Amino acid sequence: MKNHIHLLGGFGKIGRSFCESLKNKKLDGIDFVWVYCDGSRTSNRIDLIPKDNNETSIIYKNYASFSLDRLVKEKFLDKNSSNIIINLRGVNSKRDWLNKPLEALDIQLQSCLNIIDSDFNLYPNTKIIHISSQLCELIESKQSLSEICDGEDSYRHAYMISRLHQEAILKAYAYKYGIETRFIRLPAVYGFFDDYNSPWILNTLIKQFAREGSITLRKPGTTTWLTHKNILVDFLRSAIQNFSNENFESNVSYLECPKVGLKLETLSKIIEKCILDTIHTEEIDFENEIILSRTCSQKELELHINYLTKSILDLYKHAKN
Repeated sequence: MKNHIHLLGGFGKIGRSFCESLKNKKLDGIDFVWVYCDGSRTSNRIDLIPKDNNETSIIYKNYASFSLDRLVKEKFLDKNSSNIIINLRGVNSKRDWLNKPLEALDIQLQSCLNIIDSDFNLYPNTKIIHISSQLCELIESKQSLSEICDGEDSYRHAYMISRLHQEAILKAYAYKYGIETRFIRLPAVYGFFDDYNSPWILNTLIKQFAREGSITLRKPGTTTWLTHKNILVDFLRSAIQNFSNENFESNVSYLECPKVGLKLETLSKIIEKCILDTIHTEEIDFENEIILSRTCSQKELELHINYLTKSILDLYKHAKN
């Protein structure tokens, strides 16, 4: 029996980072990785991952080719093959939401229609991992949407609802067909090559410091949650291995990725100390100033801090140029 990963939205930042990790270190037991993206990006590419004397193939296809029946006819898989669909497809760009909101909403919906309109529910050994947003938790809180979005960019309201809508569609689909489905709500993910060009909170604060020599906060008590792409990729690899080998009591559940939460006041303090070359981890009260997710150990905190300080210095170099 062959084991397959189907990566929808695999040419995005997280998808490319995940595929790079597979090239560097194979996932045991995985024979094929199918990366679905816009047709112009596929170019019939095939990357090979050494696997002892065999090879794991990463094959790029366009979204219209997402069909298990088609792969059966092409003799890549059979009815008993194991399939994990990882849905990374969606619009996370603030600029796209502000400049092309209708197109952004359409892609959010289409990312789920690709799954529910496909034929994979006819294949018994198929599971889903859907990548969502931690902002969905705000909608489920006691705050009203008006309170949540007060003072935020205009796109945030539509983005949050679209993410929760995706979850609702795939949940209903999972319950209808009894498909094991896991949701992962991501915090802000950083560590990408173009972070310096991204309008997210860390970059915004660093640019303000580079420009003014200090950081002024409108909501210093607001908590922002962060994780580095390398930590996320390692978590995804582990989640896939566990998902492949385990059966869960409920066919729908949520997985929490390792992340840290910092009040903007604390994040600003770290930025200033790091840039001024005075940061020492012992100066930061970990227990009171940095919140750890349930899946993040105290030992892992040091890794988060190392990634964060390196990113701060890299972003500051770009901000000064």
